[in-house]
Amino acid sequence: MIERYVYVRLHEQSEESRRAVAANAKALLSGLPGVVSAHTGLPADDHAAAGWDVMFRVVFANMEDLQNYSEDPTHVGWVQDYLNPRAKVKKAWNFHVA
Repeated sequence: MIERYVYVRLHEQSEESRRAVAANAKALLSGLPGVVSAHTGLPADDHAAAGWDVMFRVVFANMEDLQNYSEDPTHVGWVQDYLNPRAKVKKAWNFHVA
């Protein structure tokens, strides 16, 4: 399995904005081809909130599915049209998970 972790710092750092982005991401990412599961998270403590506003964890069966997801027109459009205008900073990492 491959798990992709994405951390986002928003321009607007309100609780309402965090929840809206998390809900939108969960709804969209869960339905994309190749996605085994998608999860979103909000900061659980002040330390996490000092760095990030929203976290996405997207699970894939393999790297090929992740690559296809990265190039999927729906995903690309969502990142360009929805996420990028709201995001000040984005960081992402992929991990093999046993």
